[in-house]
Amino acid sequence: MKKVTGGLSQHIADRYAPLVFLAALVITLSIATSRFATGANFLNIARQHSIIIVLAAGQTLVMISGGIDLSVGSLMALSGVVAGTAAASGMPMAICLVLGLLTGLGCGFINGVVTAKARVPAFIATLGMMGMARGMALVISGGVNIDLPPVVGLWSSEHSFLLSIVFVCIMASVAIACHILLSKTVLGKHCYAIGGNREAARLSGINISRHTITIFSINGLIAGIAGMMMLGYITVADPTAGEG
Repeated sequence: MKKVTGGLSQHIADRYAPLVFLAALVITLSIATSRFATGANFLNIARQHSIIIVLAAGQTLVMISGGIDLSVGSLMALSGVVAGTAAASGMPMAICLVLGLLTGLGCGFINGVVTAKARVPAFIATLGMMGMARGMALVISGGVNIDLPPVVGLWSSEHSFLLSIVFVCIMASVAIACHILLSKTVLGKHCYAIGGNREAARLSGINISRHTITIFSINGLIAGIAGMMMLGYITVADPTAGEG
């Protein structure tokens, strides 16, 4: 009985320790400076970190499936450059955004195909895509930032509060969608099965190749979403975005 109780206590501690640490950190910073615990500061923090959280949500799907994707930063940059180039040429912003998302989706699909069909380890396949996507972003942009139409920068500067709200909503939507996918769908159950034991998942009838392509494609699409968010955040298409 003591062993069961101890195990349960350890499980609770492991699960909630990060939240307790975060709460303690917020309280400490709030006491240290009066400028921390303000709505404007929290929105600014959310806007700055929402892009990273969106990328992390997509990466979570890949890692739970037993893979890894090193290319998401480069895919974010390439998606932004494609959308930014289209916007600079005068195309409607809606079409530019779609092009950016399709760029991320397409590159993610290629990652999945190379990993699943060519049997290249995900680490190597996505490392190659990281270099290729970054190179394409630099070639398309000429190695310099691409300025978006003035209306984009004007809107972002005049509606920074609204932009923060939009970013938080996008971040929450992506995170909730990934949570639902993992916890409520067959695809999510397959993620855990493949990540836990790939061979057992194959023997149980799971189409691992199709699953791998699907997950990498979704991750690429999410990287494209992050690229569009980055455009709104810095109001230029930066071919070096996502480095480091």
